[in-house]
Amino acid sequence: LALLAAIFPSDEMLILDFNRAVADRNGLTTKELLEKIKTMPDGVERDMLIKQTANQMKRDLAQWGHGSMDDEKVADDMARLTDGAIQLDLNNFTFERLGNSTAQQPKRNGKKKK
Repeated sequence: LALLAAIFPSDEMLILDFNRAVADRNGLTTKELLEKIKTMPDGVERDMLIKQTANQMKRDLAQWGHGSMDDEKVADDMARLTDGAIQLDLNNFTFERLGNSTAQQPKRNGKKKK
């Protein structure tokens, strides 16, 4: 049994959901989706995909980044992964509110936990 561990500064770490495919992104990973967006013409569809991807990246960062949800990290990662093709203007871009939504809560089928 071998174990590999590494420590990176938070500004050098990028966490992608590389181990799972998400159905609402047609099976594309975040990195693959950013590559697709990078080549799309400007327009409503591209803007919507950018917004959805940025919010997913923030959720991933919150989940895998030990609670860190830095908007600037998401914007920097998007710019870096798209060679500057996507530049989030954090003064005008609004991320979805993260928190304990009912969609993220496990269903209990009306039963209380004992």
